[in-house]
Amino acid sequence: MGDASRRTGCIVARVRGTTSADSATPNERVTSRATGEIDRLSVELHAAYRWASGLVRSRVVLDVGCESGDGAALLADAGARSVLGVGWNPQAVEAASRRHGDRARFIVGKPSELGVDARSFDAVTCFGPLERAPDHEPLLAELQRVVAENGLLLASLPIGEGRPEGAVGAAAAPSAGMMVQRPDVSRPSLAQWHSILANGFRNVTLQPRRLCIAALIAADGLYEGGYQPIDDTAWAPGEPEGAEAALAIASDGDFPDPRSLAVLTGLCELQALRDKLYAWEQRARRAEAEGSAKHWELVAAREAQRRLRRRLHQLEHRPLRVLSRVLRGKPARLGHGPPLRASEHPEEWS
Repeated sequence: MGDASRRTGCIVARVRGTTSADSATPNERVTSRATGEIDRLSVELHAAYRWASGLVRSRVVLDVGCESGDGAALLADAGARSVLGVGWNPQAVEAASRRHGDRARFIVGKPSELGVDARSFDAVTCFGPLERAPDHEPLLAELQRVVAENGLLLASLPIGEGRPEGAVGAAAAPSAGMMVQRPDVSRPSLAQWHSILANGFRNVTLQPRRLCIAALIAADGLYEGGYQPIDDTAWAPGEPEGAEAALAIASDGDFPDPRSLAVLTGLCELQALRDKLYAWEQRARRAEAEGSAKHWELVAAREAQRRLRRRLHQLEHRPLRVLSRVLRGKPARLGHGPPLRASEHPEEWS
């Protein structure tokens, strides 16, 4: 949400989700423990689609990574000439066709091969896939391929600390001593994303997306169901500037100034997100404990091997065994055998 003194804002309050969850995928579900409902689109995704809805009127739209199809339906309701959604999951695409087939069309594709003709869409939306992709380059190349001349690319981008200077690929640079690469280290910074998009488009605008806490005063109260517009809003800065994602507009032609927008949701969904984060934290802790247990199992196995080899070495150097080897013309003493790990190698076996 931008500065109210510089740009007119639009704010929408989502009171409760009103859709069922028969076709939502795990990545799209936000479960409210208070209401027991499941919303297809997270607050961030809905804000992105509503932000894009004012830019796609009378355009032929391709929605990349459509999943449940709710976002594509929102774009169609906003006045798009036609909407085609491309998803990766066949079951989700089939469910989206059942739910929103009267407003949009849906097909199955892949990030590296969307399965549509080049230069055939006036507007291409991509909210989510680039944020989750380990390598943004194949998908970004496909997005550039399908955008028509002077068409719009509307996408959400992950913002990180920035890749090292000279890094040309999207893969993270190796870090000494790190078993797992921090995801924000491999993500381009806001300035780097601007340079990446500027290589393929003449005009590029990036708007940071932030999650905030809001206080809402409704003149007529909040009615149940659907989305309710709010008359006025203002941004009150109270923390250091920073964002984990940004919304991008890129085109070879001119485009209107994008608007500022906020989507509010109830605290019950915030609690649901906190519960989900806690569940992932518990899974990470269990995985860490299991990995540590496996490590110490390997250490114990190596120690058992070391003791066994030492015992065999001692048995082979008993007097009768040594005498037997000498009488057969063999060396009196034997070597230590294949080397062990340096930290476990005995100082003296004799």
